[in-house]
Amino acid sequence: MQIRELEYMVDRSRGYFEGEKFDEYFLADMAFHKRFVEMAGNQCLTDLYMVLSNRYMVIRTTTGTALVHEQVASNEHMEMVKALGNKEEDMLRNLIRTHIMNMEERIKQRVR
Repeated sequence: MQIRELEYMVDRSRGYFEGEKFDEYFLADMAFHKRFVEMAGNQCLTDLYMVLSNRYMVIRTTTGTALVHEQVASNEHMEMVKALGNKEEDMLRNLIRTHIMNMEERIKQRVR
């Protein structure tokens, strides 16, 4: 059930992105990340995510734009969901690490 929920969230965010509804995409993307982290069941991790999320919101608000609107991130999300559903822990760990590193690089490119 949780896998279907995440798949739905990824599909919904893709639809917003493809429809160039970037505010909706941003909110759906943030909701996906929050739910994904919550599903780990680790309150410390969830709290850390919320701190980082709030910092991102400040950047978004002060710059007037989202830093990253890229279809590749959505593809990374779906791969993560598939690995989670297949219980491929090592693959999931690697996909999450790659997603974070890719996001860091995309953010750096946008703020330069």
